[in-house]
Amino acid sequence: EGASDYQLDPMVRAGAAYKLNDWVEFALDADITKNKSITMYDTQYIGGGANLDLSFLELNLGLMKNIAPGDVAGAIYTAGIATGPDWLHFELSAQMASQTGEIDGTTYPKQAMVNFAISSAW
Repeated sequence: EGASDYQLDPMVRAGAAYKLNDWVEFALDADITKNKSITMYDTQYIGGGANLDLSFLELNLGLMKNIAPGDVAGAIYTAGIATGPDWLHFELSAQMASQTGEIDGTTYPKQAMVNFAISSAW
């Protein structure tokens, strides 16, 4: 299958959040539908996390898991740090799988990502 053969299907996700006070928030979310990635890998994530808002700095910690059959990554740990006013927000986040694989004798996480984002809300 080539790129022209790929079909985009709708996905359904649900979540809830609870704000404990002005600086602590907890959230849970889950894919209701199973999804297929571009590489034809099945995903259906469930996860949760906490956000600590210190007004000038936000800290995030979380955990997610692909519950679709065939998952090889295991639990995925997530973390992030953000700063800035709403109109110019900077965020650095990362995630890493608990399961590892080996390439040429070197062990690597089965899944890892680092992301930097700049956003603006009016």
